[in-house]
Parts: sequence; C-alpha cells; structure tokens
Amino acid sequence: MRVWFSSVTRPDRQILPRLAALLLAPLMGLVLGLSAASAQTFSSGSSPFGESRFLPVDEAFQFYTTIDSAERLSVHWQIAPSYYLYQDKFRFSAVSANKEQAIELQTTLSEGAPHNDEFFGDVLVYYGDALTSVTLTASIPKKFTLLIEYQGCSDGGLCYPLQKRKFEILLSSTL
Repeated sequence: MRVWFSSVTRPDRQILPRLAALLLAPLMGLVLGLSAASAQTFSSGSSPFGESRFLPVDEAFQFYTTIDSAERLSVHWQIAPSYYLYQDKFRFSAVSANKEQAIELQTTLSEGAPHNDEFFGDVLVYYGDALTSVTLTASIPKKFTLLIEYQGCSDGGLCYPLQKRKFEILLSSTL
C-alpha cells in the first residue's frame, strides 16, 4: 500500500528560508528607498533634523586679490548669504622670499555693520561683500608671500576657526 501524505508529515526544511525571504524583501525595499531619500536630502543641503548644512569655509568666504599699483593691492571679499566676517580678525602680512622677515601691512577696510556677538560682544562685521586695501611700503620686497588671516561665522551658529591663506606676489617694476 502506498502512502501519499508522507511529504505532508515530513518537515520541509526549505520553507522557512523562502518564507523569510518573501516577508523581508518588501521590508528591505522600503529601507533602501528611505536610505536613498535620506542621501538625496543630505546632498541638497539639509540634515534629517531639519538643520541646514554649513558651507565649507572657502565657499562661505571667497576672495581674490588685485594689484592696484606699486603701493597698493586690494582684497575683494564675496561673502555667502547668512555668513559674515569679523572686521577685527583681519591681519595682512608680507613675508620675504627667504622667510626671514614678516612685515605687518597697513590696511584700509570698508565700513562694517554693527553686530552683537555672543562671544566677542559688540563688533563690526561684513555681510555680502567687503573690500580691503593693503598699503605696500618701500620696505616690502618686489617678490613676497602675502599672508591673509580672517575669521567668520554663519548666522546659523557655526563659527569657523581663524583662517590663514598664503599667496605669492610679484610686483612688476612697470607699476
């Protein structure tokens, strides 16, 4: 006599992994979909907590220099919206090619806006753009490194550490 129900009484060892795969596949799809949406949110500039992402310092505070004459160069600042630079944190120095001599340079700064700072008190800051004119005296060599120091913050609460940038300057004798 044949028994046809023997497969029913014998446990199928493949059923549990298949059942788990069937149940977990939609859940994994949901998790991966949420991960992709989260990654897109981060790349568009905000975090999952609703805060905006802060710009890298060189994007928040962009600048370029121009040599106006043998006695003057200018630094033109372009400041990102909702970011500002402290007027009293600017420092400009000329470092000789052999790095033996550093001369602090005299500057003329554009007018700053009053700002009450949590840490520094009442200060002057720059929003939007700023212009710094740097006086070059006869004691400065024709070839030198311009050292620029500055510090700024975001209205969102992030303050950057003091920044230092160096540029090689060669003054032409025809200026």
